[in-house]
Amino acid sequence: HQDGLQLYKSAFHRIIRHNPELCSYPSPDKLIRLKLESQVATLNCDLRDAREQVATLNCELRDARKQIEALKREAEELNSNKRLKIGAK
Repeated sequence: HQDGLQLYKSAFHRIIRHNPELCSYPSPDKLIRLKLESQVATLNCDLRDAREQVATLNCELRDARKQIEALKREAEELNSNKRLKIGAK
């Protein structure tokens, strides 16, 4: 356990030594850039979700149109059968 902790501390120290900006306070420009990058990432996620919703709605619309066509054919068939019965009397 102690060896793992020491290994972790050594790795952490190396990372900080080679990347001092990790411990420095971000500049106002960097803060703005980070905030904008976060907003862009959020908007990209929202866009992806919206595209998935559009795809789902397009599938539902296609299915609804198929159902409407089937109902129209059924109504035409019923009307045709009704006319045949009336004509047979």
